Amino acid sequence: MTEGCEACKNTNLKTTQNPFAHVPKDKTELHQFLNDLAEDSDGGEGTDEICLEKRVYYRLISGLHSSISIHICDEWLNQETGSWGPNLNCFVDRIGSHPERLQNIYFTYAVLLRAVNKIGPYLKHYEFRAENIQEKDTSHLVQDLIKSTSSCPPTFDEKIMFQGAEAQVLKQEFKEHFRNVSRIMDCVGCEKCRLWGKIQTVGLGTALKALFSYQDKSLKYDQSKKQKAHDSF
Repeated sequence: MTEGCEACKNTNLKTTQNPFAHVPKDKTELHQFLNDLAEDSDGGEGTDEICLEKRVYYRLISGLHSSISIHICDEWLNQETGSWGPNLNCFVDRIGSHPERLQNIYFTYAVLLRAVNKIGPYLKHYEFRAENIQEKDTSHLVQDLIKSTSSCPPTFDEKIMFQGAEAQVLKQEFKEHFRNVSRIMDCVGCEKCRLWGKIQTVGLGTALKALFSYQDKSLKYDQSKKQKAHDSF
């Protein structure tokens, strides 16, 4: 894999425009840093005039972008030592000093959590074709993930979206815009950015499909149908 694009290779991330874009040196600075973030406002002006579906879309894309940036900052190439590792300056500059980006990451996480919880009953009984140890581990990891999400309180209600006269139009626009994001990821020149972009876009796209393309009852695992299919074969 290449070292990354110019933005990925730029280690001089401190900016003069953002007074919060620096790494706190001690507990006192950290406390002040967190207070400054908490006092910053969330969202822009006129958000009440935007419909729910568009607000959700914008927050998801912002959360997706921020999550990709976090993974890039976590696996950063030090140009001086040649080693890979976390870059705190990168995180603070790109995400940590922007409260709305942090909040949108949590929002995107809540949507993913709801998707896993929704398809949990199906995946719980899904039989993975485990031909080696790694695939068996995948099955165990999926079961652990489902178990952990089942104990979480409701975080996102997809049923309140795409209601009303323009529901189908909004839903189609939502799909097309997200597909455009996926296509854009294919054109990213930086291999590192494209890798994290494609992985997370596929994951979020799968979650959205589970939430908006299937009813809860259709995701219940039907053992009888599986047995009939097996007998007919």
